[in-house]
Amino acid sequence: MKNHTPNDPSHLEDREKIAKGIRLLVNEGLINNAGHISYRPPGANWFWTLRHVHVGLEDIGPGDVIACDMEGNAIDSPWSASGERFIYTGIFARRPDVRAVAHFHPRMATVFSIAGRKVEPVLMLGAHIGNVPQYEKPEPVESSADGLSLADALGDARAALMRSHGAVTVGESVEEVCALAVMLEESARSQFQAAQIGEVKPIDTKGSEAVFEGSFRHFQEVLWDHYRQSGIATKPFLATSP
Repeated sequence: MKNHTPNDPSHLEDREKIAKGIRLLVNEGLINNAGHISYRPPGANWFWTLRHVHVGLEDIGPGDVIACDMEGNAIDSPWSASGERFIYTGIFARRPDVRAVAHFHPRMATVFSIAGRKVEPVLMLGAHIGNVPQYEKPEPVESSADGLSLADALGDARAALMRSHGAVTVGESVEEVCALAVMLEESARSQFQAAQIGEVKPIDTKGSEAVFEGSFRHFQEVLWDHYRQSGIATKPFLATSP
């Protein structure tokens, strides 16, 4: 069992997963010069997150991941976390079930937020995301009050859009929030494209929740495995399209 202090060597795997997750989202076009992932180990009153950095995110490693307390203050590090660390303090405070949070800037899903349109469950692999609420304040989340407001907008959902800004996904693991992020953007792209040629017909998951969750979990595993294979990871798992 892991020690619940950040300086315990057993936490290296957690830091490596966060670094890999950030590189994955960079490669999938969801993080450009800003974005991050945080993870709260079970039983911990602190969390891991990316240090404040905006360049070279495609080469992030575990040494770039720092620990913060639940107020967003760095623990035993000369670095500080992102100014938007309050995304994580707010969500962790409101959602004890959440272990991981990703914040990213998906192009098409952000277009939906600007238009005030909901991203619907339109794909088999993405229907598990469910309802995607919207946080209406477009400014950066740089205070504890704003972090709590974002968490309130998120509610018990797995993802939320941030108007004219980006999105967050939440879950039990880094692997899960990365897969939710990729599939949220893919769902938005597919919904937009479908609307150009006809009526958008959302999937009704009622009564089949386990089926759609199983499909998503398979996608989650395949996506994470894709980035284990050298050479393949230079190409996004999902091809981007207009």
